Amino acid sequence: QISNKIPAGWCSWYQFYQNINEEKILRNLKTINEFKAEMPLSLIQIDDGYQKEIGDWYTFRKGFPRGVAPLAEKISSSGHTPGLWMAPFILHPNSDFAIDHPEMILRKKSGRPVNAGFGWNVFTQALDLTVPGAIEVVKEMIETAVTKWGFPYLKLDFLYAGGLKGNRFDNSQTRAQVLRKAMEEIRSSAGNDTFLLACGAPLGSVLGLVQANRIGADVSGSWYPQFNGISFLFKKEPHMPSAKNAIQNIITRAEQHNRWWINDPDCLLVRPEIDLNIHEIQSLASLIAITGGSLLVSDDLPKLPRDRRQIIEVMLPIIGKRAHVMDWLDTTTPHNLRLDLKNASGDWNILARFNWKDEPRETYLSFPDFGLPQLGYWVYSFWENNIQLIKAGEPVHLPLLPAHGVSLLAIRPDLDDNQYLGSNLHISMGLEVSCMEKTSDGFELDLDLPRKANGDIFVKLMQPPDKISLNGEQIPFSEEDHSVYRIPVSFESHATILIQ
Repeated sequence: QISNKIPAGWCSWYQFYQNINEEKILRNLKTINEFKAEMPLSLIQIDDGYQKEIGDWYTFRKGFPRGVAPLAEKISSSGHTPGLWMAPFILHPNSDFAIDHPEMILRKKSGRPVNAGFGWNVFTQALDLTVPGAIEVVKEMIETAVTKWGFPYLKLDFLYAGGLKGNRFDNSQTRAQVLRKAMEEIRSSAGNDTFLLACGAPLGSVLGLVQANRIGADVSGSWYPQFNGISFLFKKEPHMPSAKNAIQNIITRAEQHNRWWINDPDCLLVRPEIDLNIHEIQSLASLIAITGGSLLVSDDLPKLPRDRRQIIEVMLPIIGKRAHVMDWLDTTTPHNLRLDLKNASGDWNILARFNWKDEPRETYLSFPDFGLPQLGYWVYSFWENNIQLIKAGEPVHLPLLPAHGVSLLAIRPDLDDNQYLGSNLHISMGLEVSCMEKTSDGFELDLDLPRKANGDIFVKLMQPPDKISLNGEQIPFSEEDHSVYRIPVSFESHATILIQ
């Protein structure tokens, strides 16, 4: 059995790329520890840049004078999970391994190396995994990372390189068989307790062998693909890193989550310095949250402003459930998603309407488009932190949905009773409620989150409250609309709210 705990953590790649060192990793670990009460991230994943070259995994760059094992120990001792990026099947042509082991390079019939793709500003090469000893090289690499260096989480990238066309030492096996067998050997070497994230993998080759799988293109700090600062030439290139390309497969492969593996949507970037505006960041965050996959942030956390850090905080803990893509077969990039949730506060739906156009749009959100009946609904808007009542038969009017933006809504039928209507404490807008029951002079509402939280909750009350207390202390409240009240709350882990 493979453990399926969904990762939440930090990755070095999209802030530092290959320009990493021990000090930068430890600086971010320090900030994660400082803010662990508000932002409990458990995984610290070191990405590409620690090794001398792709293929030279046991020789380290000068930023890692002691290698990566001391970092793994430091991360573990602080109560976090250390993770490490590796690319077991691909080689830089200038790596010592490629130069010293030409017999292990996958070649064409002409004898020239197979092109494994353009990366690191060169055309890369691939291992011929059927050469005697090649699998042992891969197994030693995995066993070293897990048992000698102390990494129970491995991100394995460029896995397609193991299944490229070529004239192999053993041509009796299909490319699919070669790659599948290599992945089975990796799983065996890593052990079932090691969390494996596959990346750049033909989907079937890793099915049942990894806990998580990257489901689409790399994200980046820009909406459209760019190369050397040029974007117009690459705007429609679907495989280059960009937020738009990552989003495409977060949506279209959402149904794979918790069926085949944990979906890895790639990283969330929230820092102000990138080219993504706040509406595009909210769209990326909303999609990652409601499709249920892993959450890895990739900003320099010590420099992150409070308002941007709060975007990460409200996504924790991970919801873990996948939304239904309502228009999956209707359009190239679907824009209507619905997530169904239930707890002590009742049943509710999260609806996400996206605007993938390059200009703002006036939009009307119709409940039947999301498979919901035409009832009267309370509609709480997460990013705007406001509430409205929509009468039966009417749509939700969105006067100006920003370009590449999202309207993320909690939908609850209007009942003739006290109701919890939503909050900005957590992106689920309700999973924080652990108990809701009547008392002799009002009712009790219990909130539970595994972190510090502060924000607003919205409740509908059949009678005006005389007073409201949180953990025994009276707190203020305000009437938003007839029978709807906004209650500011601040607590750590647990809050008992008594409404009298």
